[in-house]
Amino acid sequence: MSWANAPASGSTVTYQLTDHAGGAATPITGTVEHIPNYQATGRELIRVTFPKSAFTSGAYTLSPPSNFILVSVPTGAMTYNNDGYTFMKGSGRATSPVCGQGTTSMAATFESEDPLDLDGDGETHQSHCSWRASLTVPPPSGPAFGLVKTVQGNLDAAPKYSPGIGEASENGTGEYTLTWRNTGGRDLTDPVIYDILPYVGDTGIGVGQVGNPRQSAFQPEFEGLTAPLPSGVTVEYSLSPNPCRPEVIGSPSNYPEPCVDDWTSTAPSDLKTVRALRFVASGTYQTGDTFTVKFGVRVPVGYVNVVAWNSAASDAKFNGTWMLPAEPPKVGIRAPAALVTPTLSTEVSQAKVVSGTAVHDTITLAGTKGATGDLDWRLVGPEPAVTGRAPPSIGPGPRPSPTGRSRSRATATTTPRPPR
Repeated sequence: MSWANAPASGSTVTYQLTDHAGGAATPITGTVEHIPNYQATGRELIRVTFPKSAFTSGAYTLSPPSNFILVSVPTGAMTYNNDGYTFMKGSGRATSPVCGQGTTSMAATFESEDPLDLDGDGETHQSHCSWRASLTVPPPSGPAFGLVKTVQGNLDAAPKYSPGIGEASENGTGEYTLTWRNTGGRDLTDPVIYDILPYVGDTGIGVGQVGNPRQSAFQPEFEGLTAPLPSGVTVEYSLSPNPCRPEVIGSPSNYPEPCVDDWTSTAPSDLKTVRALRFVASGTYQTGDTFTVKFGVRVPVGYVNVVAWNSAASDAKFNGTWMLPAEPPKVGIRAPAALVTPTLSTEVSQAKVVSGTAVHDTITLAGTKGATGDLDWRLVGPEPAVTGRAPPSIGPGPRPSPTGRSRSRATATTTPRPPR
């Protein structure tokens, strides 16, 4: 669902505030924030903040104005959940563990963790109350299906939807989740999902996206399935970045180059060689039927602050004929790392030397955090004792004149590099 009548962030709204200790409701004005795709969860966040001065110790009811939140009803046949939360900003866990009854028969739930920091106060270990309302959309009369892809890095608190980027530690892991669903009003059979893992120079998968670059900066390493396959679903592996996928690409002329038909149900001994996956579901899927598959990848050593993008394409049969394929938007994964700030110091063995005497420089480079880079060392000098005459040119290595001094200067550039 999406907020159909969302005002601009920073606007205000007037609620009615009722003190449970008694008395009539009084108006209270709050500030509205509207954040689409909050923290890449695929959901919109509507945050209304009221002034602290309007409350004292006790219990209250906050009632919004009529038609404050109107939603656009999706066409996909499923149940859509809307979650509401009440926080006291900055309170941590210093609140009563009792939540009031909602406006319907569904009671509110007391919770003590806020991993997504929904109230924006920076606290994730915070007591609050939550409540859920649901909207069930009936199926359309025709056939339809949908595919949703999410990513969750080992540093993420929850899966992220497109255009979200999963955050992994250096050489950390990520998990991709693919959820297929019959969103139409007719039975479908034999769903299939293709997922080509990211690589430098990759493109989309299906006929509508195969010419569009995904712009991946590195190739994650396949780690295997991370959950058992649902009943009736099988997986096959390909070692090619351009495997044959006729259900989602159609005519052979739609491939950028001839495809490779090397699909096998046996995983290779070295899982890192897997470049693509095919999930095949057998049987009939009625309206609302769904299945989910999950697999993991690892960010290779040396790749930080760059993104690998992944997408998947799917199709299914209606009355024995393949429908038009679907390819949801891509999601990314990366290993964030603080910028490296190297420090450099030089020390010469002697400040002055005579001709023929060796001079040695000591160069100390620190703060690289193990990253590789380049060190540019240059000799500056000799400096003549009498100014007014340019110093002679010198070759590599210090060659001080008997009447001058040599100085050395070094600069360092340190950036993480891919392994060779």
